[in-house]
Amino acid sequence: MLITDLDNTLWDWFEAWYQSFSALLESLETLSGVDRLVLEGQIKDVHQRRGTTEYSNLVREVPALIEAAAPLDPAKVYGLFDFQRDVGVHAALRAAL
Repeated sequence: MLITDLDNTLWDWFEAWYQSFSALLESLETLSGVDRLVLEGQIKDVHQRRGTTEYSNLVREVPALIEAAAPLDPAKVYGLFDFQRDVGVHAALRAAL
């Protein structure tokens, strides 16, 4: 049996995505000082190029964020998680349990 939810009657995935993306966008605008409309346009370009709106390296490919963070890594400047560090932390926690 296959159950699908093409019309969002079971779970509104768009609202969940929208809320999290809006929070990210607001934070990036505040931290970087880059205008929201500029961010939206450049983020849209990345989403289209990558074929997804769930791209974990987004801030590393948005030109305005790269420029605002230069010469540092935008992901680190804007407080996004360091995946390698987090994997190590989670592994250490699992080992401790």
